[in-house]
Amino acid sequence: MISDCYEKLKADEVLTAEEADPVIEWGYKTLFDRYPDSRDVEYAAIQLCKLYLARGKPVSACVYFNWMMDHMHAESGQFADIRRIMEKMEDCDQ
Repeated sequence: MISDCYEKLKADEVLTAEEADPVIEWGYKTLFDRYPDSRDVEYAAIQLCKLYLARGKPVSACVYFNWMMDHMHAESGQFADIRRIMEKMEDCDQ
């Protein structure tokens, strides 16, 4: 996914956060919005949730969190991610 490539470029300091972050968000949102039946849509939802929490936007994160609760399967193994996200949301002021 393009978002993962930009995450790596950002981590490797090839791109600044200002350059990489809009593309990272666009990539995950595009996958989530346009390809809801993709095998990677759960991953995109988790990443968007994390992204919005990191930006201090818990309400936006809740959109993806709620989707995950409605659509993820127990066998996906990603409920640990949801638990970590929920712990961060408990600290939100909004």
